[in-house]
Amino acid sequence: MESISLPGSGGFPRKATIAVVGETEPVHDLASSVSGDILFENVEADEAVRRVAEAEVDCVVSALYGRPVELLRKVREEDPEVPFVAFSDADDADGVLEAGATEHVAVPVEELRGVGRRLRRYAEGRRSRRSERKLDSFMRHTPDQVWVHDADGEVLDVNRQACEALGYDRDELIGSNIGEFEVGADPGELKDRWSKFEYGDSVVVEGRHRDRDGREFPVEVNVGKVLMDGNDRFLAIVRDTTQRETVEKSLRRLRNEHEKIFDNVQDPVFLIDVEEEGESFVFKHLNPAYEEQVGVSEDEARGRTPVEVFGEAVGTELVGNYRRCVEEAETQSYEETIQVPVGQRTYHTKITPVFSGDEVTAIVGSAHDITEQKERERELERYEAYIGNASDIISHLDAEGTVLYESPSVERVFGTEQDDWVGDNVFERVHPDDRARVAQEFIELVEGDRNIENVEFRMEHADGSYVWIEAVGTDWRGSDLGGVVVSSRDITERKERERKLERNRDLLYHTEKIADTGGWEIDPEGDGIRWTDGARRIHGVDEGYEPTIDEAIGFYHPDDREKVREVIRSFGDEQESFDEELRIRTPDGEERWTRSRGEVVRDDGEVAHLRGAMQDITERKEREKSLKEQKRLLEERKEQIDFFNSLLRHDMLNSMTVIRGRAQELLDRLSEDDEGYESAEKVYRRADDVVDLTNRVRSVLRRITGEDDRELSRVDLAQTVRDRAESLGEVYEVGISVDAPQDAYVEADDFLSDIVDNLLINAVEHNDSDEPRVDVSVDSGDEATVLRVADNGSGIPDEMKKAVFGQGEKGRRSGGTGFGLYFVDSMVSEYGGEVHVEDNEADGATVVVELPKGSGDGGKA
Repeated sequence: MESISLPGSGGFPRKATIAVVGETEPVHDLASSVSGDILFENVEADEAVRRVAEAEVDCVVSALYGRPVELLRKVREEDPEVPFVAFSDADDADGVLEAGATEHVAVPVEELRGVGRRLRRYAEGRRSRRSERKLDSFMRHTPDQVWVHDADGEVLDVNRQACEALGYDRDELIGSNIGEFEVGADPGELKDRWSKFEYGDSVVVEGRHRDRDGREFPVEVNVGKVLMDGNDRFLAIVRDTTQRETVEKSLRRLRNEHEKIFDNVQDPVFLIDVEEEGESFVFKHLNPAYEEQVGVSEDEARGRTPVEVFGEAVGTELVGNYRRCVEEAETQSYEETIQVPVGQRTYHTKITPVFSGDEVTAIVGSAHDITEQKERERELERYEAYIGNASDIISHLDAEGTVLYESPSVERVFGTEQDDWVGDNVFERVHPDDRARVAQEFIELVEGDRNIENVEFRMEHADGSYVWIEAVGTDWRGSDLGGVVVSSRDITERKERERKLERNRDLLYHTEKIADTGGWEIDPEGDGIRWTDGARRIHGVDEGYEPTIDEAIGFYHPDDREKVREVIRSFGDEQESFDEELRIRTPDGEERWTRSRGEVVRDDGEVAHLRGAMQDITERKEREKSLKEQKRLLEERKEQIDFFNSLLRHDMLNSMTVIRGRAQELLDRLSEDDEGYESAEKVYRRADDVVDLTNRVRSVLRRITGEDDRELSRVDLAQTVRDRAESLGEVYEVGISVDAPQDAYVEADDFLSDIVDNLLINAVEHNDSDEPRVDVSVDSGDEATVLRVADNGSGIPDEMKKAVFGQGEKGRRSGGTGFGLYFVDSMVSEYGGEVHVEDNEADGATVVVELPKGSGDGGKA
């Protein structure tokens, strides 16, 4: 380790200093013979002792003839190592050296140059050792990285923190070049910059370092030029700013949600515009809690000064605090007792400046009503004067964490008697997940030289629950009090507010995502538009994208852009709100329909913002288009249906009635033993079946065309499925499994069994598997009952999943008319339900039918 000299303020003095006590004439000649930067100062004996104690001198020269030992003893009491040279008679040599002098110089001095060189060596050696210890202590104890390098960037020394940050051993870093670890650094540019440094210069720059694993991280570097053992060196103090960068990024994300947070904070919160370069303050926004706890609403205060709102006395006091915040450009935290509309109240107020560039343009503040707390404090001060904050818990602990005393507040916060914890180890009450962290903080306080500051953790309440507290601790072991004093504050409510705020932010995000909605706001004075995450998602852009108004309009369909411009132009003059359905195009070319609604937000009658919401209605538009097409098709089919209905009613039904009648006549004339009797009986039964089928088809046609207005009733879907599955399983000799509750009632009619038949037959006849299988399930939910019919065939392509329900559509293996699934879709729609096709989990397809539940249904799958 080399010794270091830092010229300028805050560093070590460049010149070694020698304090001269006593006769100066013989020493004066000696000083003139010493070359180099050595400073001789003539001082009194007491002053020399004081300066030794303050480490302000590097060597003491005594010219007190006959009395050097007395001064030497005083110096040695303050510093046993500082060089001490005594000029006196030769007879004093033994006594002076035995008393601890570094050297005795007999007077008169014969060889001035040799004595001068030794004095220089004593002083500079002492200065070098002291500087070395200071630098060594700094490098070991600072939490930052410390680097020492020469003008070419060669690393001469590093501390442990630098090695740990980059993942190298110290020997690996020594001799390397500083440019190897600075991302994007130009070695030539660095050397040129260092060459312009003067002693005492200090420059702070931001950059990025790369560790052994290639990980890059942001750093802040404070570098200065120093003198080390006569050589120019550069001392760099490096701080990892990853956490700060992360915090800043998080704050930027939260900025867009500040209004929601602002309105939900339980304490009064206010926003003030700073005008006329900090000379005028005007209320801009108050949250609801402000009106409740102060008695002033936002409408009463907006646009007015504190004097106008609260009167001359209170308003002037408030303005003084606001002006101090602007002048000092930093957060102010203070207590104030003022007369407000709800009475005289005491608040703990915190105000923070808001910057635009270097200028404070606004102040945001919060006021926590501590009136009742202050009243309690005054009461407790009469009984426990040494406890300064009655709302906090004051704990007195020994170095092991054993409780020596708890203030009365422990009863209020933890529900325990004041002395219940005395003698116990406090860490036994800490939540298991927090215990190691809190114990480490305590150990660092006991073993180090820092206090515990604002540590948040949970402690057990008497009822077994846990209370969030914030604690600060101070080491008093060096005082008469002894031990460690910890002040703890119950922050459970604050933690709950933080949790609720986070939940509200999460709710907003997911609500917009689920509902395909987003928000926007336009400042009429600017050229930008602010979007929420939901609006960005609808437009298909990345998080953080902030368009100009022209860029936002550019997303709209060319045919809709002029309408959007006209809406913006007329806002506030011709209209106060709008509701439009417009088309946009995302960056990847996708066209979407959106519904945009907006309104004017005024401030003192002037348009302050244009604010609104938008929703992706593409699916709704597609449904409307589909419904319109279906309506057209239905109109085209109605005449055909009417024709076939007439055909069934007049021709087929009449013919089959005649056939059945003739068959009945044969049955009446023939005996049962007659060989033609069985054939006539079959003709009669089949004719009867055809008449029944014809009547059912006519009923379906009347239902579809609206001629049949029969009301729906409760029908047990579960039993219907079991009956039809059993019947069709015997006919087709195929395995049909049923998973259904005991009962599951839906709103339907007699055609429900036909719907089930069509679904089961479709699943069997279109199944091309070697071993066909059909799995049927019924699941009764809160609002609807779901029927699933799954097969293990080859499935239905995605492009056909909707088309299969069209009239006349047939599967690849179907030889039918294509009426089955069309009939299912039509009847399910009549019941107020929905039907669609999904891929089966293994193979094949699943037809899913959702039907409204019948009243009084209690079945569960």
